[in-house]
Amino acid sequence: GGNYSWTGPNGFTSAVQNPSIPSGTIAASGTYTVTVNVSGCTATASTTVTVNATPTIGAGNDIAICAGANTT
Repeated sequence: GGNYSWTGPNGFTSAVQNPSIPSGTIAASGTYTVTVNVSGCTATASTTVTVNATPTIGAGNDIAICAGANTT
């Protein structure tokens, strides 16, 4: 029953209760703030989000690794 107003890094805004950022990148890291208004009463909260870069793993040019196999 409330009205939501989210703000965040890179101009992020949303008016839904539980927003998401599909395919978020490290640029989405930062502080997100939400203000909720219910019947004229408002509350604000913030949280800091860290998005880590996708790790890359090099197996080499001539090595195949099968699912469930061990490697060093």
